[in-house]
Amino acid sequence: MGIRSVMLSIILTVVLLGLLSAVLTERVVAEPNAPNTITIDTCTETNFNAALASANNGDVIHVRCLTSSPLFPETIVFSAQKPISKSITILGTHPAKGVNLLSGNDATRLFVVNDGHALTLTNITVEHGDSGGSGGCLQVYGSLIALTTTLRHCRTFGLISSPDGGAIYANGANVTLTNTTFYSNTADGDGGGLYAYNSAVYANRSRFESNVAYNHGGGYYQRLGSLRFDATTLTSNTARYRGGGLYTTEVLTLALLFNSRVEFNRATDLTTSLGGGAFFTASWPLVQEAFFTGNRAQQGGGAIYSENSQLALYRTVISGNVAQGYDGSGGVEFRGMNSTGAIYNNLFHSNHSRNGGGLYNAGKLETGYNQFTRNDAYYGGGIYNEKRGTLSLIYTTFEQNDGGSGAGLYSNGRIGTSRNLTFTQNQGAWEGGGFYWYTSTSTSAIMTNVVFLNNEAAVGDGGGLFISGKITLTLFNAMIVGNQVEHDGAGVYAYSANLHIYNGTITDNKVDGTDSLSSGGGLYMTGTSKLTLNNVQVDRNRIDHVGKGGGLHLYGTTATLNNITLNDNLASGAAQGGGLYLENGSATINGLTASGNLGAYSGGGLDVRNATLNLSNANIHHNGASATGGGINAYKTTLALNNVTIRDHDSGTANGAGIECYDCEGVWQNVTLSHNLADGNGGGLRAYQAALTLQNATFEGNTSNEGGGIYNDDTTLQLINVTLSGNQATAHGGGLYNGDGTVAPSVISLTNVTLKDNGSGDGGGIYNFNAPDTLAYLKNTVIADSPAGSNCKGKGFASSKYSLSSDNTCSLSGTGDQNNVAAKLNPLSWVGGPNKVHLPLPDSPVVDMVIGSDFPGTDQRGLSRAQGAGADAGSVERQATDPIYGLLVYLPLVIK
Repeated sequence: MGIRSVMLSIILTVVLLGLLSAVLTERVVAEPNAPNTITIDTCTETNFNAALASANNGDVIHVRCLTSSPLFPETIVFSAQKPISKSITILGTHPAKGVNLLSGNDATRLFVVNDGHALTLTNITVEHGDSGGSGGCLQVYGSLIALTTTLRHCRTFGLISSPDGGAIYANGANVTLTNTTFYSNTADGDGGGLYAYNSAVYANRSRFESNVAYNHGGGYYQRLGSLRFDATTLTSNTARYRGGGLYTTEVLTLALLFNSRVEFNRATDLTTSLGGGAFFTASWPLVQEAFFTGNRAQQGGGAIYSENSQLALYRTVISGNVAQGYDGSGGVEFRGMNSTGAIYNNLFHSNHSRNGGGLYNAGKLETGYNQFTRNDAYYGGGIYNEKRGTLSLIYTTFEQNDGGSGAGLYSNGRIGTSRNLTFTQNQGAWEGGGFYWYTSTSTSAIMTNVVFLNNEAAVGDGGGLFISGKITLTLFNAMIVGNQVEHDGAGVYAYSANLHIYNGTITDNKVDGTDSLSSGGGLYMTGTSKLTLNNVQVDRNRIDHVGKGGGLHLYGTTATLNNITLNDNLASGAAQGGGLYLENGSATINGLTASGNLGAYSGGGLDVRNATLNLSNANIHHNGASATGGGINAYKTTLALNNVTIRDHDSGTANGAGIECYDCEGVWQNVTLSHNLADGNGGGLRAYQAALTLQNATFEGNTSNEGGGIYNDDTTLQLINVTLSGNQATAHGGGLYNGDGTVAPSVISLTNVTLKDNGSGDGGGIYNFNAPDTLAYLKNTVIADSPAGSNCKGKGFASSKYSLSSDNTCSLSGTGDQNNVAAKLNPLSWVGGPNKVHLPLPDSPVVDMVIGSDFPGTDQRGLSRAQGAGADAGSVERQATDPIYGLLVYLPLVIK
């Protein structure tokens, strides 16, 4: 091999070895130094400074020095703050004796953690830091991790400024706290325990206790950044103004979770303090499975004050919190027109404030599955929804809350669509034991499956529900039961509001008043209210003193009632309207059962005054009144009846056992009044100064002193296709009494009327008082078979034609009249049509008796008239298909 080749080989070998050496050297440099543990066994600041100076990134400074005698963990006292410009851990646990202490000796801050570096504190106590700037014990601009660490008796103090962060001031930092306690720290500004600005803070199983901020955030304050507390407690902290335990502003990621507790914190300023437990503003707080207990604010938000924030509150207990100011909730106060919140599955218990014991809403809140129990406030023991608020509720219970008005729920704002609500045993001093709603702005709400049970307005109105103003409230499937008031509307009180109830019960409510203002046992409406009841039971309500409307009291109201019951309601004392009292309004009722009601003075079933009542498809029976109108008392009223039965009123009513009609007018069709008993006059009907037309009506088995079936005085009364059968009067007019006409003429006009089997001492069929203005007109009428007192008595008829009397006492003398002729009528029975009638036998003289065309086109049953050569006299036109004996053919057939 030549020399040149050897030299080239040598050169290449050297180059390769050099490259390999360079690679190996770089790999060694890239490896980090292994963490070192620097132990401090003698607790002096000098030793600590030396350890800190010698520490590298990742090193651990282990402080484990003991006092000489006895052997306790010793304290290192700092004379100056220590800048942290590397990432280190300070471990403060002696293997046998416990945690060591680092102290600022109330003269200096202890640490400043610079940006880009991290300080980890483990099992150590940091105390007695004191700074004229923010962060009494620590300032953190990088990262802080605290594990099983205590920060206590740290403070910030400024003669001119108000520095923040009694223990820690964090700015642009990352802070992680685990099993860490902030105790008895003080800030002249905000954040008695910890102040965080634009930082990310996470606390787990940590505790902020007895910290004080002279501005906001007694335990904790944060602006911007993010915050999460898990199983962390803020207790017994104090702020002068806002957020006794916790204050956040502009924190968009914020969570208090998993058994975190905020308790016994205070916001103390007498005029401006808000949020005893927590104050959130311009933030997005999520509170879940937490406890807010025993917190207090002098003004609002005893537990939580949320302002212009998007609050989510889930599965949390809000208990025993207090707000003492004029406005604001003892529990949660939610404000902000652009704020929306969701509050679900929470318990609000035993909170107290002036407005909204449990919850105060001035934003837009969706709530559900919450329980409000034993809260109290002047207004809204459970919830106060103010005029700027919109509140929706589902599956919510209000129980045993107290308040002046709206012990369960008080609202001046909007109520959204709500369902499955229970108001029970709430106690209001004034209005709305369960729910109070007033607004001057037009609004409406629909509530489905609502219960008002055993609520009370002790000295006011609306035991279950009080609504007033420009409100339309619709209730589906409502139960209003067992509520009580002293004045009006034990179940419901409505003033100039609209209420619609579909499928419900208003039962067992009680007005326990002591004056004449006590009315509306079940429901009281007044003003320009509108009421709709569909398929509603109004039963067993009562007024225990002088009042009106044991079941319903409607004054100035427009009402539409369909398929309702009024049963066993009581208006006692000298009261009026056992079932219904209607005055200065109008009502249309279709489908009514009214039974067992008592109006101690008048209107056992219904009492109607200065009003308009259109009543159809009604069965009114077994009601009572001591003076007038056992079934219905109508005064200065337009009363229209269609397909109405009024029967079995026998409570010793003085006048008008079935109906008392005083200065009223109306057209009645398909009406039956039967078996009513009056001690005075008008067993079936007493009409005084009235104007009435009755068509297709039957008066059966009624009894009184005068006018067993009808007592007519100073009234114009027209009877068309009417049957009066088996009525009795002790004195005069078993079937019909026509009075003396001293105030106005007493005029009766009978067209196709049948009177049979009526009896009295004088004038079994008709008694016509002998006076100048007493006038009676007969047309196509049958008066027959009076068992006592003869058919007619008194003044003769002004005119008659085609009429028949079975005796000579009527002295009929008009065209086609017949006297002393047997009428040959079947007994009273159902032969088709809406009520019982006396069907003529085929050979009855009344068949085809009426010649010409002066008769109604149909008979009492609604069947065509005439069927033969002429029309039949009396109320019934015999048809070719009618049986000979209607009673036998029309008996019901039962096959077993």
